[in-house]
Amino acid sequence: MTKKKNSFKRVPWYFVLTVGFSILLLSLLIWLVISKLTTIDPESEESKALYSYLGDSNLDYCGGMVFYDDVSQDTMDNTTKLCLAYKLIDKNKISSDTLTKEKKKKLCKFTKDKMFRTDEEGEVCTVFTFSAEDLDKAYYTMFGKDIEENADFSINGIQNCFFDEEEGRYVCGASEIQTLQMGWAPTVYRVVTKVKKKNHKIYLYDNFISLNSGKCYMNTNGSIENTECTNQLKDTKKYDVDFVIDYGQKYVHVFEKNKEGNYYWISSSPVTD
Repeated sequence: MTKKKNSFKRVPWYFVLTVGFSILLLSLLIWLVISKLTTIDPESEESKALYSYLGDSNLDYCGGMVFYDDVSQDTMDNTTKLCLAYKLIDKNKISSDTLTKEKKKKLCKFTKDKMFRTDEEGEVCTVFTFSAEDLDKAYYTMFGKDIEENADFSINGIQNCFFDEEEGRYVCGASEIQTLQMGWAPTVYRVVTKVKKKNHKIYLYDNFISLNSGKCYMNTNGSIENTECTNQLKDTKKYDVDFVIDYGQKYVHVFEKNKEGNYYWISSSPVTD
């Protein structure tokens, strides 16, 4: 009986190398397509919604425009994050109430050591309330995770919110001690310049100027002067969009996609050229 010869032929080494290189090249192309940096219209609803997370020009609220600094979720304090989340709560979820004032005092007791100031008439304290659950939902929208610790927080120098653990809600009203910042009242200018998307992140770029007493600053607390901008102020009285783009401090705000496909804020920082 004759043995059959094995019909298997050895594949040439250069063929294996060519196939391997082709697979590697295809994988690289797929990765480049997936990770490609795409441009988003700054005027799109998505861009506007994310920009609204960064607050408005009302510097009295939540410690001012805290995003115009080198800041992230990890470095931002808990009470500031709670305040920023409060600003995102649906207004239909907020209720009004009144508290009876203490005898011979223009104060209403929330707990033994926590008081609200009465209205101008001095008879009651008008307060507003919202559930801790609604605040947690807003917090998740803003920061992509649940509240780590419910706590009292200040909305501004004249309004406080106290956490009512027993009722699972927050009660907010006029502070017992009114704190107003005097002598520092900057005017803020900012312009979105571009919005980019890459993988699961969105990068929102804008230019920022905090203007006070004839000087420009790179943040709202006036700790870092923008000297180039300040020097230009001597030659112009017109603070238009072009001026902010030319001389404002550049910032990038980073948002990341959560498992539901929505974006939440993770960090803000100045851009250095």
